[in-house]
Amino acid sequence: MQRLLEKINAHPRATLIAVGTTVFGAAALVILLMFLSLRESVVNPTVTPEEEKMVLSEVIKNNPSGVINNPGNSSTPMPSPNPTPVPTPNPTPGVVNPNPETPQPEQPVAPNINEYNYRVTRVTNQRGPSFDACQMYYGGGYGYGPDVTESDSVSEYYEYFERYVSIYKNQTKEDNKLSSYYLSKYGRNVNSTTYYLGGSYAVENSYKPYDQFDNQQDTQVVSYPTYTADEYIKLYFGSNASVTGVETDSNGVKHYTIRSSYTSYCDPSYEQYLVSDVVPPALRTIYSVYRVNGQTFSIEQIKTYIDEVKDANLIKVSTTESTRSKVTYTQVEAQFRIASNVPITKNDYSHITYNYDPLKSIRDNLTYLAMINDDILLPSSTEGLTNLWVDGYVDANYVNSTEFYQDRDFFPDSDWGDELYARYNTSANYVNKTLYSISITPEYGKYYSISAYKDDQLFDDIISELMKGTATSKSIEDITINVSGLPVEGKKISKVFTYKFPTSYGVSYPVSYSSDSNTNYFTNYVFEYNGRVYGVSYYSYNQQMDLDMNEYSIYPLTTELEAETMRNLLTDMWSRYLQIVNPVSYPTSFPVSYSY
Repeated sequence: MQRLLEKINAHPRATLIAVGTTVFGAAALVILLMFLSLRESVVNPTVTPEEEKMVLSEVIKNNPSGVINNPGNSSTPMPSPNPTPVPTPNPTPGVVNPNPETPQPEQPVAPNINEYNYRVTRVTNQRGPSFDACQMYYGGGYGYGPDVTESDSVSEYYEYFERYVSIYKNQTKEDNKLSSYYLSKYGRNVNSTTYYLGGSYAVENSYKPYDQFDNQQDTQVVSYPTYTADEYIKLYFGSNASVTGVETDSNGVKHYTIRSSYTSYCDPSYEQYLVSDVVPPALRTIYSVYRVNGQTFSIEQIKTYIDEVKDANLIKVSTTESTRSKVTYTQVEAQFRIASNVPITKNDYSHITYNYDPLKSIRDNLTYLAMINDDILLPSSTEGLTNLWVDGYVDANYVNSTEFYQDRDFFPDSDWGDELYARYNTSANYVNKTLYSISITPEYGKYYSISAYKDDQLFDDIISELMKGTATSKSIEDITINVSGLPVEGKKISKVFTYKFPTSYGVSYPVSYSSDSNTNYFTNYVFEYNGRVYGVSYYSYNQQMDLDMNEYSIYPLTTELEAETMRNLLTDMWSRYLQIVNPVSYPTSFPVSYSY
């Protein structure tokens, strides 16, 4: 302190200049901070919870569902294929769909058709530098459908709405080559979907129309389940979406920035809730940043990042262009037609129903098995029979409405067609290893199954396959099985899977667990008899179950008399099952489901 006073006395003028400069600098800093604060309040004003809910709800109403949803969001369930109308922030009770069995194709949520009834949306997807950073970002194939693409793509959505009908076309191109196309018409008098991928023909499937369909906002029938506005927002955007910024352009139009995120381990093979000694991969965060026009509520751009919102972490950017107008169907009809030179195969499923008779199915499967195999393995005692399944048997009532994807001619006659055919048939690569499978119920609450493996399946390979994978614990031991009075050596494989689940979820929907953890026990007996490998397996939940599964008999199927004897035995076993479980009555017929 003394030294400081001496310096001031020695240089009074310099000291005054320094002090003045310091004071001025501090004042300037305060003014700058006030200016920045004021500027921030203009660029990013506070959004009230009511306005935020309104913005998110309007975005859902005014954009195709395929634009909003992130298919890789592992923590947020996707909405049903037939989304209900988005409630207003304070919804009034809706009318429950009185006919839930009616097949309903994927339809966009209708806008206010008094404002516009035709919408065209073009989405350009471009890969970012971190596109390959998360394997879980893009969903894998579920049955028939395109697999992950590594190309930039352009998707176009054409949507037309009248009060009693919605018409929707979606097509995607990669490097200007068609990779996805479907056209849906759904309403009181029509329910159809047309598929085309540039091959030698298109397919149009028709289903039963929904006679209470109504796009008018104030009278629209609500399909089940009904959601609150908050739940609907979470279904589309995830559990933590929020409006993080608002800018006003020179025309006075607001542009909202919406951000949502979810976490992922980015490894499809890792089971997050399984208790095991596997070291978990790094937990990553996926961010989606939306830019939305505040006048039309159309999405202008979506940027997706991993770990952090910065350019180097960009997974992809989706740029959206949207137009909307009030038109007559005649003006836009050409957009919803396949080219006139393309043949259309038409399938009418509107009057078809499945007739389900469990006992008939069991007997028919046995008849088919007798045609392709000489015998069947069953428990030595007459226990309850739940089901018999034989590989290759197809019920006469079964309808596969997407069977055309298995036809190479449905795809273009080119290398691109070869690639599309492979993409849409990923499930066809699965090789079924079992010849038949039998489900047994020996007593109430206990179940097991018997599987006969195909001729080309080897004992050691099956053991190796069963021992694969991660479990909380697993073991293998020698056993002896009795088959038709003869001792047969085999193996017993035991696996335990303990799961610990979170006690709460980001999305509000019914989840019923007795506790936040559970343990599943799987036991497999594997043995070989007369050159064929058999497997017997059972499962129990939260309590180890012991079953006496050591006595079996081989029954011949070489003659019609032997087959009829077996059909009668299986009928007795089915009757035994009914005595055990005293089942509730279920519908025996129902309409053909959409796209299945």
